[in-house]
Amino acid sequence: MKEKKHTWKFFIGLLAGVVLTLFGMLLIEGRFTVAIPFLGEAVVTLPTYGIFHDKGNKIDMDMVSAKVGVIENFLDTEYYYTPDKKELEEGIYEGIIGALNKQDIYAEYMTIDDFKEEVGDMKGTYVGIGVTVTTDPKTKGVLIVTVNANGPSKDAGLRNGDVILEADGVDLTVLDLSESVAEHIKGEPGTIVNIKVLRDGEILEYAIERKELDNITTYASVLEENGKKYGYMYISNFQQSTIHGFTEGIDSFEKEKVDGIIFDLRSNPGGDMNIAINMVDYIIDDKDLRFGGDKALLLSIEQKVNPTTYYRCVDGHSVKTPIVTIVNEGSASAAEIFTGVLRSYGYKSAGMTTYGKGIVQTVRMLYDKSGIKYTSGEYVLPDGSKIHKVGIVPDTEIDATEEMYEKGISVEEPDPTIDVQLKAAIKLLEGDR
Repeated sequence: MKEKKHTWKFFIGLLAGVVLTLFGMLLIEGRFTVAIPFLGEAVVTLPTYGIFHDKGNKIDMDMVSAKVGVIENFLDTEYYYTPDKKELEEGIYEGIIGALNKQDIYAEYMTIDDFKEEVGDMKGTYVGIGVTVTTDPKTKGVLIVTVNANGPSKDAGLRNGDVILEADGVDLTVLDLSESVAEHIKGEPGTIVNIKVLRDGEILEYAIERKELDNITTYASVLEENGKKYGYMYISNFQQSTIHGFTEGIDSFEKEKVDGIIFDLRSNPGGDMNIAINMVDYIIDDKDLRFGGDKALLLSIEQKVNPTTYYRCVDGHSVKTPIVTIVNEGSASAAEIFTGVLRSYGYKSAGMTTYGKGIVQTVRMLYDKSGIKYTSGEYVLPDGSKIHKVGIVPDTEIDATEEMYEKGISVEEPDPTIDVQLKAAIKLLEGDR
């Protein structure tokens, strides 16, 4: 009789131990999925989950995976259409990076094709119609600043100052400039884009074939004003192809023995920061140590984890000719670095306050050749000032005239009698002599 009683107690103890063990495991696991009749499944998270699974600021991939599994089950069993698996996966990646946009508007997930285009743009090649553009302040359409000499737009008859209002029936005046260009003006080589252009109050229509083009980013010329010769260079972007045109232009100005050099960065959205640094390195004297160090300081970048990165002169080249830059509200990022570094070393500027984008975007290729872009640091100019959300205020503030907005500026044949910002830049140079 006693033996049976002890056996009974043993099994009760064993059962209690199993229950307590399972309960403890449940508390430690802290999360499980339960079926709800007529509704589906739900993920239940216990208060103890955070104690045993604290991930700090990392994404809770267990929770994400569980929730995606629930969603996937609904789609498999109840969704009327057949979803594309690849598009669903891409949507997840876009969602992760897109969630950063509240604090980082430049964060972006890029598909394989998007990444190829991003890399192509950085190298200085692209597929398009051969124009450099900005936003037209009146119509909000796409204002053509320059028509590239060897592009299809030149052959079609487009001109500087034309405003593209539509592309393939899409109203571009209600879109951001980047979306208008990337989604509707650029495209596959050999395809046709039908555009409507506003010129002198008249609507004109063009059918232009997109081509793969070398992006011409520099236009250099020499102009004479008040008995002086000035080198003028328009820089539309900072890309790998920009360096050659830049150094070649400066060398030609020095051979011409110009009295001053004007760099026109109006509506320049930026580009590769390293290119801008190499370009100012070509100008600044390596031995100018007013900001400390063994070589002239060009820029520093503050980062989250890594120590501050310092960029200094390395090429041994300098330009002794007086220099002035022209900027406006569309001058951003690398264009502001170029102008800001020169300002730190005493060079002046004319035009309007720049855009104010002083943060670093890092582009990373993922294992499948797609990519992501995100903010990874902030620029600090040699004099210690920062650009972001502030911009650069020119020494001479002067806005473009109505005539300039209507006709556009000629970067191939600059004319200070029409271009008041160019005239202001020349006056700054005259003051330096």
